[in-house]
Amino acid sequence: MSEAPKESLEEKYPSLFDHDQFIYPVAVGPGWIPLVDALCRLLVKNTEQGASEVKALQVKEKFGKLRFYAVGCSSYHGGLIKLAEAYSAQICDVCGGAWEHGLH
Repeated sequence: MSEAPKESLEEKYPSLFDHDQFIYPVAVGPGWIPLVDALCRLLVKNTEQGASEVKALQVKEKFGKLRFYAVGCSSYHGGLIKLAEAYSAQICDVCGGAWEHGLH
């Protein structure tokens, strides 16, 4: 089972979440927090290295997959987001365990 984060993702990545357009809290199960954390870390690191600044609009579960809506994304950022969204379908959002053929 995933360990609960010591701080919220919004607190950990203020450059992504601390703006007027981010009006909903991150709404994913604890099993996806490590995945979203890794995605946020990569997005912020890329921005710190000179890429365009990404701003998250909404992060949630929809139809069994992660949805990470953002603005300011380069094609690289978009690729990272799509990869995380696709990978989320293979991870239980409750416990973080791998799904195998719809079962875990």
